[in-house]
Amino acid sequence: MHFLTREELQSIPLFQSLSDQEADCLTTRVYRSDHDKDQLLAMEQDWGDCIYLIFSGFAKVRSYSEQGDERVFCLLGAGDIFGEMSFLDGHARSADVVALTGISLIKFPGQMLMNMMHSNPDLALEIAKLEAGRLRDLNRRFSLRTEDALTRILDAIAYIANKSGDQVEGECTSLPDIAQQEIGLLAGVSPETTSRVFKKLRERGVIGKYQGNLSILNSGPLTKRGLLIRC
Repeated sequence: MHFLTREELQSIPLFQSLSDQEADCLTTRVYRSDHDKDQLLAMEQDWGDCIYLIFSGFAKVRSYSEQGDERVFCLLGAGDIFGEMSFLDGHARSADVVALTGISLIKFPGQMLMNMMHSNPDLALEIAKLEAGRLRDLNRRFSLRTEDALTRILDAIAYIANKSGDQVEGECTSLPDIAQQEIGLLAGVSPETTSRVFKKLRERGVIGKYQGNLSILNSGPLTKRGLLIRC
């Protein structure tokens, strides 16, 4: 557990509008905690009075169907928040949040952050932009649900690369250390089909290892399908 400094808080795009006084007010009651890969960070149907911000790392927002199939709604990366819906509408959490990598979180008392949003409209606007971006990503993925498995896997790869802050264009765009099966879940593709698609993409030189990391080596197939996400 680490106490958060004013400089660390103001380095996060979401909080860049805060004055020094506002940043000091928030940092007196918040801390940064580190969590391991696969740790459950928030549980569906739980109640919560806190809002979390990801300082570093990646997580997935998931739920299960009545048949027990895992459904991944979106990924969360550095600068994203979760837990705000439950706090705002007073209902239980609508999904699990699970760490996909080692992750560092900042925990805010919900009411304190809400008070700051009332006094600082720019902060409220930045949070609204995050929500809009998440909805836009979900709409795009929903529009691809009837596409072939190759297209959906490529879209998931581009989405992950952009969530890491790397706009996919040109060559050798590194991907975060997220398991292949998780990329398949994000794409809504079975593990067997995911393995076949990844093998095909490696054979074609679209993806591969670069400096030890899984990387996009050739963005041509993504460009062809109109899957590049413009930041």
